[in-house]
Amino acid sequence: MIDLGTHPTNGWNDLPDDGSRFYADPFPIDHNGSTILFVEDYEYSRSKAVISAVAFDSDGPIGVPVPVLDEPYHLSYPFVFAQGGDYWMIPESCAAGTVDLYRAHQFPGGWVKEATLLSGLMASDATLVEHSGCWWMLATVRETVPEAGDLAPRGSFSDTLHVWSAPDFRGPWTPHARNPVLIDIASARSAGRIVSRGSKLIRPVQDCRRGYGAALALARIDRLDDGGYAQTVEAQLEPGLAWAGSCLHTLNRSSAYEFIDGAGRVPRWGF
Repeated sequence: MIDLGTHPTNGWNDLPDDGSRFYADPFPIDHNGSTILFVEDYEYSRSKAVISAVAFDSDGPIGVPVPVLDEPYHLSYPFVFAQGGDYWMIPESCAAGTVDLYRAHQFPGGWVKEATLLSGLMASDATLVEHSGCWWMLATVRETVPEAGDLAPRGSFSDTLHVWSAPDFRGPWTPHARNPVLIDIASARSAGRIVSRGSKLIRPVQDCRRGYGAALALARIDRLDDGGYAQTVEAQLEPGLAWAGSCLHTLNRSSAYEFIDGAGRVPRWGF
């Protein structure tokens, strides 16, 4: 979808679950000739999610996702990347009011918190990219009232894009002088890794005009520097005949696979 700008003609294969949970926010990474997929693993009985992982080979998933990171609060959007010979992850932890950096000591598990990059804010789906000699972090930030206690959130999680920059992915992170750089419910919130295509940076984004996670879009980053941020939406990715569900939410790829998550309507029968 990232290269086509539309749904693949051969459709999608499902990653099954056991009915007691759902998987979301797929983030794959290449490792020793295979793909390791990290997901938000939401268990209904716990009313919160952990981060789980499953390996893929040429035939698909090897087993089922198993938990690799659990915290007292909800975790999602496991932004995983390799740098300096190590594997790192920035899962969404807005329920804790932080953006935290983890390092794997026994990949794909053994995740240990190395640093808190940002605190005192409700930032969703933090996404990093190295560009023009520095690191950039993009995340939507929900308006809060700190003096009211417990951050007292109000407003949307998905319409207000903030940017930070740093000389290294471990920080220190400096907020952009023009934050928020974009206010747009149709294209502010991240929906996966930013990818390079020739001279272009393509950013998957969430289109939440019809509700959270309703659709995806692909935005070309036209400007990302200390002076400002700008993007142009190049393609819309809607549910429909090529996707049987009602929502599309996150899009990522490895060298061998492309992953997408979405939602559908499942009837529940009572007796």
